[in-house]
Amino acid sequence: MCCIAVVVVALVVGFAVVVSTSGDGAQNGAASSTATPSATATSGAHSPAPRTAEPRPSELTASPTPTPAYGNYAALGDSYAAGMGSGDETGSCRRSPHAYPHVLDANPAILLRRDVACSGATTADVQRFQLSALNAKTDLVTLTVGGNDLNVAGLSEACAHGVNDTCQTKFRKSLTLLNVLPDRLAATYRAVARAAPHARIIVTGYPLMFKMPATDSPEFATIAVANAATASLDQVIKNSVKKKRADGTNIHYVAVDFAGYEIGDQTSWINATGKDAFHPTAAGSTAIAKAITAALKK
Repeated sequence: MCCIAVVVVALVVGFAVVVSTSGDGAQNGAASSTATPSATATSGAHSPAPRTAEPRPSELTASPTPTPAYGNYAALGDSYAAGMGSGDETGSCRRSPHAYPHVLDANPAILLRRDVACSGATTADVQRFQLSALNAKTDLVTLTVGGNDLNVAGLSEACAHGVNDTCQTKFRKSLTLLNVLPDRLAATYRAVARAAPHARIIVTGYPLMFKMPATDSPEFATIAVANAATASLDQVIKNSVKKKRADGTNIHYVAVDFAGYEIGDQTSWINATGKDAFHPTAAGSTAIAKAITAALKK
């Protein structure tokens, strides 16, 4: 209906009041009222009971806003958590509004309170500079860290032109660091749990970066080295989370799978070149957020 007219007539002793409003769902006309003397009431006659006006839409009780399941979320970690490569990055930490913590924040059930993830962060950096974002009210923490401890991105870059001496040297160094990484991760998880004792802690792995070519491809050995390093890192992270979970900590590992969207696929969720090489695109960050969301429902 293009026009709505509401007429409320109230008979009060000695007066008659008429209020009219009209408009498309809102009051457009000004209310008008007239008062005239009424005739002397007949002895024994009863005046009609006044009618009660229906409440206007603005007077109706608003539906309460649902309380987020995780209303105090803090994001920690390295460039994968900061969103480097996802676009529109700012600051020295290269944080992006398209990073997976901000994708999660778009979910009504999750409210991001603190984002302290920083590109280049190691496990030591998380412990030194990021734990201040946590407190007893924090109910959700996400953490991606460990790659910089092994310099996996540097390994991929060094091996980009073949398994040469530089590539082999970096790969051996990464394998050596795998031996000390469990202790570093354990210390980091312990510190996070201590700083946010009531939080659910979600730890993500890293996606394999490259689509595996045919075994007779000249790139096969190079890509196999890079993917093997990432797979080894993920296994160490997963084992460390499992060990920490065994002592009662509310911590969970989430695998990140870019299968079908790796470097070498028709569409890749990983930047292949430039300063953001080997980091997720905005689509990749969204995929990580979806994996975390699915884990939170379990």
